[in-house]
Amino acid sequence: MILQTERLTLREAGPDDAAFILELLNAPGFLTGIGDRGVRTLDQARSYIEERMVESYRLQGFGMWIVTPRTGEAPIGLAGLVKRDVIPHVDVGYAFLESAWGSIPWRRLSIRTTWPPAACSKSSACGSWTCANCPAGISPAPTTSPPEQGRG
Repeated sequence: MILQTERLTLREAGPDDAAFILELLNAPGFLTGIGDRGVRTLDQARSYIEERMVESYRLQGFGMWIVTPRTGEAPIGLAGLVKRDVIPHVDVGYAFLESAWGSIPWRRLSIRTTWPPAACSKSSACGSWTCANCPAGISPAPTTSPPEQGRG
């Protein structure tokens, strides 16, 4: 287990999650909002888990985790931290089965960041996405609002 809240448990994915990953990656909301990962069989789902998810745990120490209700029901989605090639910092990612949309308290999950952080010597934010001259080596992160349902 990675994290447990009052309602949810987050844990690492394993080969036994192949049927769930196959269902999620081929759900209409995932295909439209995130993209087609080309996973069409249980064997491909097991490979996806090993090559994308478990490899991220091994290389980064974090990744996308399986989200299940604490009641012990089947998985309802993925949530976690992702290192994307197109942005310089770690990002939050999520994807949920459409049957779970509307049942997750997004307002509690919204991310709020402030700039400049305490480690920054500037008295006010410079307003740019990155600060090449930052003595603390910190890049500002935007304040985000609650995500759209089903997209992440």
